[in-house]
Amino acid sequence: MTDRPINTDNGFQQPIGNTNNEPFMGGIKGSEMPVFRRLVLNAVDSAGGVFSLENTTQETYIVDVSFINITTKTAGACTLDVGIAATATTLNDTLFDAADLGAAIDVLNNIDDAGTNGGIGVLWAPGEFITGSVASGASAGIVGSAMIRFVRA
Repeated sequence: MTDRPINTDNGFQQPIGNTNNEPFMGGIKGSEMPVFRRLVLNAVDSAGGVFSLENTTQETYIVDVSFINITTKTAGACTLDVGIAATATTLNDTLFDAADLGAAIDVLNNIDDAGTNGGIGVLWAPGEFITGSVASGASAGIVGSAMIRFVRA
């Protein structure tokens, strides 16, 4: 066993496990474990401006639980849409629909705070992007991060 995440041929780091992908943690292989990506929230009001992450692998993933950690709220009213999009500059709301970044310092998730169109279990194909986009208001003053969890489909 190794004591650090391992790099794999799918372009993402896998959780702690062994480099041979042999069963561990109750028989689950490293390639079957969820992968987490942390993204910094940017104060950019264009589509995909808050954050964008491309699936650069040849694998399709299922994005399940996602979090928005707001450590400093926006200066004024602001809502965020997060979802799977065809380009880095396309707004989509399949994970979060109108998440409130201006109300309070908080941790939002796409189960309890998904909004009308958001949710869990969204497919993320090769070449697609997960984008965070301002849906309304302005993102000036935002400080925080997004945590996206996904598993091979």
